[in-house]
Amino acid sequence: EEKGWVGVWEDMCVSTWWRTGLHVGSADPTVTCVFRQNCILPCNVDPSSDTIIHWDHLTSGEHNVHSYYDTEDQLGRQDQQFKGRTSLFQDLISRGNGSLRLTGVKIQDEGRYSCYSNLPLLFLMCLLGWFAALIKVSIKLVENRIICSSEWIYPQPELSWSVNPPSELEINSPTMVHQTEEQLYSISSSLLVSDRLYDQTYSCTVSSSRNKKTASFCKSNISIIWNLWKKISFCLCVSFFSLFLVCRTQLLVRTNWDNIYIYIIKISFFTCFMFYMRFSATETKT
Repeated sequence: EEKGWVGVWEDMCVSTWWRTGLHVGSADPTVTCVFRQNCILPCNVDPSSDTIIHWDHLTSGEHNVHSYYDTEDQLGRQDQQFKGRTSLFQDLISRGNGSLRLTGVKIQDEGRYSCYSNLPLLFLMCLLGWFAALIKVSIKLVENRIICSSEWIYPQPELSWSVNPPSELEINSPTMVHQTEEQLYSISSSLLVSDRLYDQTYSCTVSSSRNKKTASFCKSNISIIWNLWKKISFCLCVSFFSLFLVCRTQLLVRTNWDNIYIYIIKISFFTCFMFYMRFSATETKT
């Protein structure tokens, strides 16, 4: 499993048409495939010694996916997109099973497929469904900005902000969208927040055509207090460090008590510094 990957699924609509005169029938079972995993597209064929099977991808023209005749695979016309990724169940063809095994499912694989055999039945499979990522949304506070982000989504997602209770400030934050080589999307946005506002919940919603997820960050009195402590600890660090320098300059290390004072100042400075680093590194995720 790739880093940051949650899971992407494709729902496929399957239709079967009978070309017997003018009669056309249809059924809509569903095949579910896992992105980057293997998928089986079902098809029944004539279980004879001269079985012919042609799988084609019909979304943009007619592209050969896999062909079988003369009792062996015939891949001379196979489209480049499917090379090395298709196979039939050779030991089951004699039983009428012409199902196609497609490995490493890609977004480009969506569309309509036909399975043509030497039967009067034309089997059409349409993969006109959608990829809907199990979206994971990250939200965190960095200084005075709330950052929301999500990745590995298809199709292109949208991002929106909301505040509860409603604020008089207009929420108008630009959204950045990036598409990977695999045609998956990453999306992010940041919102500038005021230190004067507290006890507010900022919600970020990332949505695709069939899925959405909301993450929230609460800017409460606690965050205000933490920011205040960060500033106070910084001031204390500066004060203790300055006092330490003064003590060294005045050579106040002549007695044991003076040594104790210097030791206390050092400990205080170190403690303040650790508090400051702790508050500075604080981020909130939901």
